[in-house]
Amino acid sequence: MAIPGLRSQPFFDDKNRAFWMLQTMGWTFYLMLRMTSAVGSDTGLSALVFGLVSAATGYSVTLVLGVVYRNLIGRKPILTWTSSVIAAMAAVAVYASVDVWVYSLFDRTGANFIGATFDAVRHQSEQAD
Repeated sequence: MAIPGLRSQPFFDDKNRAFWMLQTMGWTFYLMLRMTSAVGSDTGLSALVFGLVSAATGYSVTLVLGVVYRNLIGRKPILTWTSSVIAAMAAVAVYASVDVWVYSLFDRTGANFIGATFDAVRHQSEQAD
């Protein structure tokens, strides 16, 4: 008896489906990691929102890159490689910009975790004195 929704074909027969399933699983586990870290460090609800926005941004950038790469795959190799590198650099810039912007909104008052970011700032202020 077959289970509805499950296919009997091998996982990688449909490479597009396999790619998006693995991307979704990867970003889901990234979100779970961020959420677990936020709960473990007792940084509050704002850190959970930060993790959610970060994962959603990463997944969205992946969706856009998928469309770009699908359109580039049949082109001349020099155009494909050059455009792919430019698209990847733009995607990293967008992801990093959104991540930094959301991080700047993050309310760190009352957080029990003092990470490397704050330690570096404290070290710089001690050297200035």
